[in-house]
Amino acid sequence: MGLPRSEYTPASVEDAGTRSLASGVRHEGMVTVEIVVIGGGAGGLLTSLLLARDGHDVTVLERDEQPPPATNDDAWDSWTRAGVSQMRQPHGFIGKTRAVLVEELPDVWARIQESDTYTVDLTRFAPDQDAATEEDRRRLRVEVMRRTTFDRLMARAADAEPNLEVRRGVAVSGLTAADADATGVRTVRGVTTDAGEIEADLVIDSGGRRSAAPRWLDALGAPVEQWSESDGFTYHSLWFRTHDGRYPENVAAFFGGMAPGLLTLIFPGDAGVFGLAMVGLGSDKILRRLRDPEIYTAVARRLSPIAHWVDPAVAAPITDVIPMGAIQNRRLRFWNGEGPSAFGFVNVGDSVLSTNPSLGRGIALAAVGALELRSVLRQTDQPREIAVEFDRVKEERLTPWLWDAVASDQGMRRALNEALGNPTNGDISDRTRLARASMMDMDCWRRWNGVNQAFDLPSSCLDDPELMSRAHELTEDMPPPSYNLSRDELVDILG
Repeated sequence: MGLPRSEYTPASVEDAGTRSLASGVRHEGMVTVEIVVIGGGAGGLLTSLLLARDGHDVTVLERDEQPPPATNDDAWDSWTRAGVSQMRQPHGFIGKTRAVLVEELPDVWARIQESDTYTVDLTRFAPDQDAATEEDRRRLRVEVMRRTTFDRLMARAADAEPNLEVRRGVAVSGLTAADADATGVRTVRGVTTDAGEIEADLVIDSGGRRSAAPRWLDALGAPVEQWSESDGFTYHSLWFRTHDGRYPENVAAFFGGMAPGLLTLIFPGDAGVFGLAMVGLGSDKILRRLRDPEIYTAVARRLSPIAHWVDPAVAAPITDVIPMGAIQNRRLRFWNGEGPSAFGFVNVGDSVLSTNPSLGRGIALAAVGALELRSVLRQTDQPREIAVEFDRVKEERLTPWLWDAVASDQGMRRALNEALGNPTNGDISDRTRLARASMMDMDCWRRWNGVNQAFDLPSSCLDDPELMSRAHELTEDMPPPSYNLSRDELVDILG
């Protein structure tokens, strides 16, 4: 069940891991940097707010014209955001995101608290609830709401920020840059838009998964390293609203039940709205039949962890099924093999890396990157130094999450294939063993959730021989997973 608001306030969440590893102290006489941010999605606005409140002058260029609507329900019903492809997919805002909001943007957090959002206290689902510490309860909480609600509140905060201007309906078409220096690297001096050129000391790309930065840098003769790999999954989401605006009992955190080849996740939202996401292999063509809302709902009503949520007496669907697939784990680095390929131009959020959305890390990693960039700007305002230092920080603090997402996808694909009778060769990965062990052992649970909530790098667990030895011991003779539906039953419902 959701927590009453009185159980958590900004004062009750201490540092919670939000401080940057590269944290610098802002020195006297620090120069205000004129910053242009390309993209007004959640990551771009979070970055812009943090930098504007640090004293910089920030201009956000957002291609979509529509301003944030007056209410959260208006945003859900009518806000068009072509640049945010997952705007109406379920979202959970993991512990790191929540901690950054509480610590760094308390006014935004206050608006979230007023929006009837839902809190999942993960300690309720620990192997030993009585062993959970106060630190566990502070850190290991997930705030759940509609993405439209979150983006609306961020946009309204940005519109009210003195050092921040959001220009909507402005599309960026390229970069302007000075001539190359002795090393052949050019310094970006601004952007070109459909409304003319805009100068800046620093340009930040927050263009997301479909960032045009590679094309712009290619026009300047600046190379870009790109890597991508499909996660291999298909997603089908359906939204419901409870009749009385209240939520039923949450018996399994985000777990919505399983059948061979199918995993279901539940996301209580805000104001009595909740979403379901059904995940399977993209190669499992029968799952396309989930696009029929009646078939989708019939499957959900057979999954015991959520059957009471989708009881017609409790809730009714409010959307069609929203399909999504071919999601890329992706990395973009402005790099020429020896150093940054351009100065005065950096990227944040999904433009740096994007990962499987079911992990819920996108905005959390955008927050990590934003805090690190703020720290770099507290140390220097020189375009070359910013580019070099921020690239180093991203490699240390962000890139490991990409490879963790890839490993997570490999483990999930293996499990789904084996459930369908398609065994995979090779040993079970350490990551998978630790995830399974976390369901049985409190220390494994605590450590692994520190990673899942993006407070601690994956290496903090996977490079710990004592912890991994314990995980191997616990998972040596694990029974196969239990399912809420057999494959034959699932196929029968799917028709």
